[in-house]
Amino acid sequence: MYLIGGAASGYGGYLLNVCYQPGKDINYFFNRLDQVMAAPFANYWNETSLKAIILGIFVYVIGMVMYVTSRNRNLVPLFLQIRKRWQSSLRIKMNTII
Repeated sequence: MYLIGGAASGYGGYLLNVCYQPGKDINYFFNRLDQVMAAPFANYWNETSLKAIILGIFVYVIGMVMYVTSRNRNLVPLFLQIRKRWQSSLRIKMNTII
């Protein structure tokens, strides 16, 4: 399911890349967006398309990481268990050094 969302966000970044031109106003963006949405499968590849696809996927990954880590899970016991394991191994190493 996550792969479908990643592909869709990459394609969305590709299409939005066509609409954005530096120095243009918002009206140009929306007019161009209407043209792109009329034919979304046309060839719009340009020199910045790869960057836009990577940025779209990056934004999606950040959103998914935020979603997965914000679930109502209590991670404190897991953290305490890991810390306890590290502390015991560090004590053993320090005792063998001294």
